[in-house]
Amino acid sequence: MPLVSNPRLSSTVAIALALTATAGFVDAHFFLHVTEVFTANMSGNLVLFGMALGEKQWAQGGHQATALLAFIAGVFAASRFNDRHRRAEKPLRPDLLLGVEATILVLAAVWIGFFGAEHAGERILVYPAIVLAAFAMGMQNAAVVRVGVLAVATTYATGSVARLGSETALAVGATSREEAAAHLGVIPVLGSMVASYVFGALLAASVGASAAWLLLPAGVLVLAAIGTHRRLRRHDL
Repeated sequence: MPLVSNPRLSSTVAIALALTATAGFVDAHFFLHVTEVFTANMSGNLVLFGMALGEKQWAQGGHQATALLAFIAGVFAASRFNDRHRRAEKPLRPDLLLGVEATILVLAAVWIGFFGAEHAGERILVYPAIVLAAFAMGMQNAAVVRVGVLAVATTYATGSVARLGSETALAVGATSREEAAAHLGVIPVLGSMVASYVFGALLAASVGASAAWLLLPAGVLVLAAIGTHRRLRRHDL
């Protein structure tokens, strides 16, 4: 059966939740055990970067700047991949993006395992690990952008938290049951996205500092890629 060619980068709730938990895990693992950098949550990095500059912590600021640039590069690469497929009227392949992301995350784990012990943030060898992980998270940001018709982000939770507030307000102010139901219907999905990010961070903080634990989110990404590939063959995304 050929792959479908509808240009929306949609996904199931389960896959979106798995990706969000993956981002929370990688963010927490890096911050706790590698260096004080977020590889997925760029809002947090901007705050940390500003603080580092204010305190003249140039090395630490360099880590956050590296993560920001690598994340942008990952989004750029994935977006160019998608755009080229659209222009050629070819099916989009978020499954391939997720597979590449998993591979890059494995490379980051291997690098840290060989060159970076627990919180080796002051070592220059930490930079390739930051680049690999942030680039991977940037790719993920462009791989899945919707659950059905609901716009979602799987690498940070700020948007979901804000949307929870706005959808609740719109539901309260609705003038009909149908309108209220439309807004209330997305709240469980948004709440689950936030909870998944928290769960990923909680799990990373619980399991320990070994770089081998990064193979866990990489494995989740592989499963997500397989699930996405199967869905591409069955349904119109």
